[in-house]
Amino acid sequence: MQSRKQIRMDSNHHPLKVPILLDLCQNLALLIGANLDHEFANPMVQGTYANKIGKLPKVLIRGFQGDPLLDRQMELVAMLIRNGVQVTAYFDDIGFHCVNYLDPIRHLRIIT
Repeated sequence: MQSRKQIRMDSNHHPLKVPILLDLCQNLALLIGANLDHEFANPMVQGTYANKIGKLPKVLIRGFQGDPLLDRQMELVAMLIRNGVQVTAYFDDIGFHCVNYLDPIRHLRIIT
């Protein structure tokens, strides 16, 4: 099931913002016979690992506006915090993969 952000996204900026392509990529990554609510694809599903989530080490999660899965990243942060995981989350309006290594100001914010 697509998140609200995936449904309202615009396909002008990135090819994976076309919902059918995003669905195809997600389905190709699944186990044969599994759907997007399989525990390996959706951490919100109470799977066999659910009682171990609180044992995770510190987690850093970065997200940017325009990412079709931003809503799900935010849901993941909330779920991890509810389970007692120490989470550092940064969500910015503008960014891209590895921006923290290319922009010195963002890099300092991550490492401090």
